[in-house]
Amino acid sequence: MRQQSQAVSVIIPAFEEESTIRSIITVAERHPLVDEVIVVDDGSTDGTADAARTTSAIVIERKENQGKGSAMNAGVRQAKGDVLVFLDADLTGFTASMLTSLIQPVRSGRYDMFTLIRDRYMEPIQSLSNKINIGGERALRRALWSAVPAEERRGFDVELSLNYYASTLGKKVGVLPVPGLDHIVKERKHGFVRGATERMGMLTSMTKTYVKLYLFRGTATVITDA
Repeated sequence: MRQQSQAVSVIIPAFEEESTIRSIITVAERHPLVDEVIVVDDGSTDGTADAARTTSAIVIERKENQGKGSAMNAGVRQAKGDVLVFLDADLTGFTASMLTSLIQPVRSGRYDMFTLIRDRYMEPIQSLSNKINIGGERALRRALWSAVPAEERRGFDVELSLNYYASTLGKKVGVLPVPGLDHIVKERKHGFVRGATERMGMLTSMTKTYVKLYLFRGTATVITDA
């Protein structure tokens, strides 16, 4: 493990991601800038945890699904590094060079938080995602994570909360759109009805958080690094 300020901990929250989790871990565990990989299996009923255990990753297995933000927090508690890198477990097209592009801006001190924006050309939320920086692939300093109140980093709203508090604290934030980086949509993973229901629940929750943080407390500005 490098000196803590330079050490990089990759945290992968996962729920029912047996088919993709191993490929994401493999990219991370082989990367020269990564010191440890932590997978938090958030109550999966498939072979997600078993697949993760075939790698060098530290695997935290939870019996019940408690939400993305909660899983991320469990990973942070386990992590030893000061640079925290979060990756979604359902990515496609993810490469080592993309991971470098995510880690280096924060590790070098140029930014306090940096996010990769996926290809979203098939999704109606493309422009919204780019404008308010919705992205699961992000690197940040541990101090920023700790600055977000625990009750505001529990579910899918965690990215919006991180954006807001980064702006409030005057942190340097950057985003980079990455062609070729995508993910498996909920409708494909769980079927149309379940997938669409989960998506609507996620968007509803995020909308409420956006209104609470950005409209009632003031709008945060995101710096875009092309």
